[in-house]
Amino acid sequence: MTPGRRVGAPAARRPPGRGWPLVGRIAELDRVLAAFDAGDPGAALVVGPPGVGKTRLAEEVGIRVAARGARVVRALASPAIEEIPLGALAGLLAPEGDGGDAEPGGPVQGLVAALAREGDRSTQLLVVDDLAHLDAASVEVVDAVVRAGAAFVLATLRSGAMPPGAARWAELAVRVELGELPRTEVARLLELGLSGAVSGDTVQQVWQAARGNPLLIRELVRAALDDHELVEEEGVWHTTAPLAPNARMRELVAARFTRLRLDDRAALDLVAVAESLPRHLAEALVHPETLDRLAEAGLVETTDAAGEEVVRPAHPVYREVLREELGLLHQRSLAARLADAAERSGAGDPERAHRAPVDVLRRVAWRVQAGGTVQRPLLLEAASEARRRSQAALAARLLEAALAESWDPQVALALADARLSAGRRSESIELLRRIESELPPEVGAGTGDGHAARLRADVAVRLAAERAWIGADPLGARDELLSLAGAFAGAGWPAQSHAVSAEAAMCLALSGGARAARAELEALLDGSDLEPRVEAEARLGLGLALPVLGLGRTAGSVLSRVTELGAAQPAGSRWAPTLRRAHLFTSMAALRNGDLGLARIRATTVYDAAVSEGDAAQQAASAVLLGWVEINRGHARSALRWLREAQVAAGGAIGPLLRSAAAGRASALLVVGELEAAEAVLDEVGAAGIVEAAQPDDVVLADGIGGGAALVRALAGLLALRGEVGRAVDVLVAAADAAAVQGLASVEAELLHWVLHLGDGRSAAAIAPRLATVAEHVEGPLASARRAHASAVVARSAAGLLDAAERFARLGFVLQAAGVAQAAAHRARVVGQAGVASSADTSIRAWLATAELGPAADPGVLARLGPRQREVVRLAASGLTNAAIAERLGVSLRTVENHLHRAYQELGVSRRADLIGLVDGTGTGA
Repeated sequence: MTPGRRVGAPAARRPPGRGWPLVGRIAELDRVLAAFDAGDPGAALVVGPPGVGKTRLAEEVGIRVAARGARVVRALASPAIEEIPLGALAGLLAPEGDGGDAEPGGPVQGLVAALAREGDRSTQLLVVDDLAHLDAASVEVVDAVVRAGAAFVLATLRSGAMPPGAARWAELAVRVELGELPRTEVARLLELGLSGAVSGDTVQQVWQAARGNPLLIRELVRAALDDHELVEEEGVWHTTAPLAPNARMRELVAARFTRLRLDDRAALDLVAVAESLPRHLAEALVHPETLDRLAEAGLVETTDAAGEEVVRPAHPVYREVLREELGLLHQRSLAARLADAAERSGAGDPERAHRAPVDVLRRVAWRVQAGGTVQRPLLLEAASEARRRSQAALAARLLEAALAESWDPQVALALADARLSAGRRSESIELLRRIESELPPEVGAGTGDGHAARLRADVAVRLAAERAWIGADPLGARDELLSLAGAFAGAGWPAQSHAVSAEAAMCLALSGGARAARAELEALLDGSDLEPRVEAEARLGLGLALPVLGLGRTAGSVLSRVTELGAAQPAGSRWAPTLRRAHLFTSMAALRNGDLGLARIRATTVYDAAVSEGDAAQQAASAVLLGWVEINRGHARSALRWLREAQVAAGGAIGPLLRSAAAGRASALLVVGELEAAEAVLDEVGAAGIVEAAQPDDVVLADGIGGGAALVRALAGLLALRGEVGRAVDVLVAAADAAAVQGLASVEAELLHWVLHLGDGRSAAAIAPRLATVAEHVEGPLASARRAHASAVVARSAAGLLDAAERFARLGFVLQAAGVAQAAAHRARVVGQAGVASSADTSIRAWLATAELGPAADPGVLARLGPRQREVVRLAASGLTNAAIAERLGVSLRTVENHLHRAYQELGVSRRADLIGLVDGTGTGA
């Protein structure tokens, strides 16, 4: 059986949100274990704020040392028994009558002596949980145990809460600091805790809400599960509503505030309402000693924000709980106080002139929160600064306040953009449609400066992008844009006409007209002095069209110019969405070129930014690309995880995004052997209809990031795995003919190459010369590898096939490399080149060692057969008679019998029933 990670039914899963694993603490765990093994200094102290996992780490240490045979003794301190002498160590006290009180020196020495009788620091671990709540007598016992070496002491301690009597030994202890988990570890914790994939936007929500605190993460997840606001869909966990603290979490957090002095609590409330309070304002409103006490208690922290020192709640949950307890009226009162202080502080302070935009943002935000009136210019200035700082939600609130005063379509457009960036897509589209409906009916009517024309162009471009990418109607969007572009040109607004024309060409590229789109965009770029943003849009369209035409490297150069244009824009010009699209299209081009590394880097960049800013469309698009990267690397299960997330993020919208995701899912399911599931996906998106168009130029093969070509490939793969290789070849050749008519050289080469993979010797020999010719006109190393494969087929060279396989392997295309190497091994055996066959077999094992393969996709012992023999064997295993096989394949009955006879000899079987086990992966052959 070919090596690789065989994928079958998923393992049984534990209930989600229960039995959370220890994540992100391996280095800290190793430090404590190493200290225990060394026995010197005989103690370790795990320090950190509440909820970061100090107790969990101590428990894991106890489990590990107990497994080695050591004795583990636990002492649990708490506020409830803090006033009881030796209360935390009550479980260690000898029962009455056992002589525990007779030990010299009293109970303290008695406890030490009792522990010493059981072992020493190399064989015994004393775990003290929550050292801050240990009573004085128990602290004395722990100190004596450390000095006597009676046990190794492992204590947990909240930051800044060292009890005085513990300082003597704690200074010598190995100190392990625990902080919050980074986002990557939060993602891992969630996926392990929920036993499944978690969408990136959900990880982002949890990370922001709990700021990497494991205790709060668990409580958030449990609450969301209980409220059905965290659900599993398409194998991916995601939220259906914003995460909020539940009752238990509020109780846990509120308990931290109960013992605060009145002035400390008042200061903490003020910081919570402010969210981020400049240090100079904090010291003007609150006594410095109060701030110091709050910082020592771990309730506030001082950090740098945009070059300024600010005070903020030490955790986002603290802020939410404090605000809930304050109530709306009190919050407004504190916000007004903050706004007043900010206005007094900013007046006549030349040293703060460079902070003016930030100060205006804070001042206005606090005044709006207080329910006060703010002049529209200040609202717009603050909103602009919020958008520049990627605070889309705040920008939306400020723009909504400005729009509430009176209707202004330009402000409404800015609000639509802010809502989209904040993940409020449907509200954004609704507002854009309102703006469109209230604009003058005629382009340029009553406007001498082109203001209305520019606004109409901006709205039209945004709505067209929505209709083309999400609504799956790029040609309808294009027709409207072309009409508008003509009207702009006739009204004397060339800049607006160019902007709309660039988007119209993008829609053409999305609908399969890459060649015509290229001509339109190149003419636009050559003949006009374009504004930077319009030039960027035109180059983005080219970057989308060129790769499918075989010009992937050229597309990379075109798209790099978009990045240069963005870098040259002033701060706050809001080019981030444009630059992310440039990264997306660069990733697409890199996939077609064969540069999986670049494709993954650029897609990951977009994914991280989209998740952070709540851009669901770009999250879905980048997840699709990451899925395709994993498919090509042979990681089918990883690919399914990305592609399912893409479907969830896209919200069920049809169009290029989900067509591509569907094609990828079907391809990955075929790799893991889930043929029925793959067929269901293909039926859902009508893959069969792609190759049933009346004319070749009607077949949409290059529709953006997915393309019908990927669906054709998946459909052909399904047919081949079911033994219908002839039909698979027909589907691929028909689609390749359509691609040739449309001038899609890269797509044509891709489809023809799959004929070489799936077809029998005659089909491959007939197609190989055509592929070699087409691939010469396609840029990139992937096309070169395909050309080498085709040339080797023409030459019938086993060594040439193995060389082509190695080219694919160097590019990271593992499954393609293995497929070509199998052909090399078969050809080598036919011509008696045992050395080449052996080398090919060795390479296949190495390349597939980390692949995720299912039984139907794993060639296994069938790799010994030729393509036609494999086809006959699969059909025979499916239950067809020899006559039925001959009729389906269009060959004679004698030919089928000969193929089966040779297959029996090669596979070491003698019965038709034995073939079933070989095809489904349960048999091994000779």
